[in-house]
Amino acid sequence: MLNVGLINTKLKMDDFKKRLIGKPNLKLKRFNKIKRLINEAINSDVDLLLMPEMYIPFEWVNDIVNASKVHQMAIIFGMEPVVLDGVVYNYIMSSLPFSIDDKYFEAIVSCRLKNHYAPSERQSILTHHLSEPDIVEEYYLYSWNGIHITPFYCYEIADIQSRGKFKSCCDIVTVSEFNKDEIYFGSIAESLSRDNYCYCIKANTSEFGGNSIIQPAKSEMRKIVDLKGGDNDYLVVKKLDINKLRNNAIKSDLVPNNKKSKLKPNPPGLNKDIIKERMGLENKYSSNANEHD
Repeated sequence: MLNVGLINTKLKMDDFKKRLIGKPNLKLKRFNKIKRLINEAINSDVDLLLMPEMYIPFEWVNDIVNASKVHQMAIIFGMEPVVLDGVVYNYIMSSLPFSIDDKYFEAIVSCRLKNHYAPSERQSILTHHLSEPDIVEEYYLYSWNGIHITPFYCYEIADIQSRGKFKSCCDIVTVSEFNKDEIYFGSIAESLSRDNYCYCIKANTSEFGGNSIIQPAKSEMRKIVDLKGGDNDYLVVKKLDINKLRNNAIKSDLVPNNKKSKLKPNPPGLNKDIIKERMGLENKYSSNANEHD
């Protein structure tokens, strides 16, 4: 089981605009709000914490990574854009912790530039006489504690080819967003979960909703968590059964689902061999065959 944490918090567009003009909001009140949510996740034994896009100022990234390392909690978050020489860089960050001999606690930190800037984002950049960076498209697939995770930014999942790259390859796709059009992107996330047969975890501003955990299940059961609204910020924790999803994915398509199962049948084109290899089953079969010979 994987303990996943989602925070329901309201983002402020004004913070983004202040960053663009070189006057970021680094007030203690903002820092303490983030700190309280992280501490709540730590006290709730969260394994993976997902945060929205443009959420953490780069001045506080070290604090986030330190919390991830010390408490062995993976954190995926959007960093508030960095403006350098008139160019606006929007990064998604991943801090994946590990320990050595249960004595030394470390974390691998990954930083990836956003591949597709949203139209409204590009308009804001141009309005402030700034520019976008030259982008070489790339996505990352992480294997952390045996779980395969792919982080996306909101507008990136609108590219069908990009989200299709990881079919059969991942257990979880995370989507960090700051987007009003939740109806559109929520529908895409539901399709992504079904098409790639994985959990899709989304973090957006509470104002627009879409803070959700989606599984490839029947329509009435596909959203395990779905958050929106409220004046207070809070954390919701949900256990995800990765093995259950994998085991359902590798079974024969000719065997009907258990009537009690909430999961949908496998989508066309799902590569069971890749999933078995991820589970370590292919190596096991090969080892047995060699022993028999």
